[in-house]
Amino acid sequence: MSIPPTSIGASFLDLPAELRIQIYSYILPAIPLDKPFDLMLFFPLCHNPSTLPALTHHRGFILSCTQIFFEFEAAWCAATNALLAALTQDTLLHTTQTPIRKYSDANHLAVRVEYDTTIESSIRAYYSQQALRQLVQCVYSLTLRPDEAFPPHDGTLRGFFLSPQRLLLYDLEQKATPWKETRIDYWDMALYIGPEQSPYQFTRDEVGRSSSREMLAAVGLDSTLEDLKRFRKTLELNGRAAIEFRAICCAELGLP
Repeated sequence: MSIPPTSIGASFLDLPAELRIQIYSYILPAIPLDKPFDLMLFFPLCHNPSTLPALTHHRGFILSCTQIFFEFEAAWCAATNALLAALTQDTLLHTTQTPIRKYSDANHLAVRVEYDTTIESSIRAYYSQQALRQLVQCVYSLTLRPDEAFPPHDGTLRGFFLSPQRLLLYDLEQKATPWKETRIDYWDMALYIGPEQSPYQFTRDEVGRSSSREMLAAVGLDSTLEDLKRFRKTLELNGRAAIEFRAICCAELGLP
C-alpha cells in the first residue's frame, strides 16, 4: 500500500504577488532611509554597521530567501523614490541619482540645487529649507551642489565667500540638524552633510585659531583657490581648522 505524501500547506510565496506587496507595505514604515544597511550586515556596501537594526522583528523574514529579499528591496526602493519626489516637489532641490533601484543607491544622495531668479524663487527657497530639514533626518548622508547656472566667481578666496553659491551653501548649512556634520568643499563648490563617525567625515584634531590665521596669512583673501590647495588636506581632514578658517575669512569680509 502506498503512503500518501504529507501535506505541508501553502507557503508565503504561494500567495499572489499583489498580496505579498501589500504585506511588504505594512513593514516599510518601520525602515528609515538611513537604516537599510543595518539589516544587511553581509552586504558589501554596508557603511553603517554600528547602529542598531531598524527591523529587528522582521529581519529573519526579509532574509529568509532570495526572492523575498529582492521583492522587498523593490518595494522599499519604490517607497523611497515616492518619498524623495514628495519631499523635493516645488523646491530647488533635485536628487541626481533617482530612481533608486537598490539599497546602496540611497547610501549617499547627491542633490543639485537649482538656480532660480523668478518671482517664485523665495517661495521655492522656503520649501527647500523645509525639505532639507526632513532629508537630513531620513537619509544617511548627502552632498548639495549648486547648479552650473549660478554666476561664476573670479576664482579667488574673496570671490568664493562673496559668491551666490557660497551664500546659498551657508544658508542651507544652517538648516542641517545639530547631530549632522557639515563641510563646505571650496574646490568642488559643494556642501557635505553626514552623521558623526561617517566614512566621509573629517576628524576633530585640536588646532588653535593661530594656525588658521597663519593659513589665511599665507594665501590671502585675494589668492586663488588653487593657491589654497596646499592646505586642502588640513581643511578636509581637520574639523576644527576648517571651522576656524572659515570663521576668520567671514570675519575679515564682514560676513555672518
